[in-house]
Amino acid sequence: MLTTRRRVVASAVILAGSLLLTSCGSSDSGSSDGKTLKLWHYEGPTSAMGVAWNEAVKEFEATHPGVKVKYEEKSFEQIQKTAQMVLNSSDAPDLMEYNKGNATAGLLSKQGLLTDLSAEATKRGWDKKLSAGVRTTSQYDAKGVMGSGNWYGVPNYAEYTMVFYNKELFDKYGIAEPKTVDERIQWLKSHDERHPILVAETDGKVIGWASLTIWSDRPAYDDTAESSFYVHSTHRGRGFGRKLKEAIIEEARKLKYHTLIARITDGSRESMHLNESTGYVYVGTLKEVGRKFGKLLDVHILQKMLD
Repeated sequence: MLTTRRRVVASAVILAGSLLLTSCGSSDSGSSDGKTLKLWHYEGPTSAMGVAWNEAVKEFEATHPGVKVKYEEKSFEQIQKTAQMVLNSSDAPDLMEYNKGNATAGLLSKQGLLTDLSAEATKRGWDKKLSAGVRTTSQYDAKGVMGSGNWYGVPNYAEYTMVFYNKELFDKYGIAEPKTVDERIQWLKSHDERHPILVAETDGKVIGWASLTIWSDRPAYDDTAESSFYVHSTHRGRGFGRKLKEAIIEEARKLKYHTLIARITDGSRESMHLNESTGYVYVGTLKEVGRKFGKLLDVHILQKMLD
């Protein structure tokens, strides 16, 4: 199934799905000797996260002499099914891995079963070290809604996803390809609400994109935008390019653009055909203004009137 999502700015990381939470429980819950930290998590001992947990425990004990971490193995299902009951008893752990979200960690915070860590978050700089997208999963308001309010935990890991762009377009327009994360973020930030990026997904994977870009920085051209699209080579010839093209045209109509421009490098017959089949009309050719694979190429200009 193909879905398209409007994306103005892409993030380099996504939350992996779980939080480290501290419990309230009764006065006798957790470890009462001040020398032991009771920990529950559901990661397999030989999994990547299980190995990471073991290393984190070693580092914690090394930097806190005299304190031991007592790990009790629990399955994901055990923690999910019994969390509310256990956290309200003398068997509650001091630290527990639990899924983020309104219906999970949010529900526990709403019921008063978690410790407010807001002061610790400020003291230890968690609010500065965690990006806004990751930080939002650590906070819940009085109704248990994620995104703001008190801190009840921190994400225990995040994943680098991917950067997805067409290198040929950078060659085509003589733009230096971004090499660092900061450079890529700046490129993405050049697309705002009026110049969106649409991302196509199938089976949970990004397989293409379409965008609207500023045609000219002069105000007189504000009603004109350049449209671009790209589909990964493994998914071409299956109709995804047309869906992206039609979606970005519809987006341009909603944004009240008067006309769209497309620039096609000489030899890109598939792109020419797709643009023409979606209403773009050839209006001219610029001689040897594009460079691709070290060779100067002509660039054809196509235009689509929207009103």
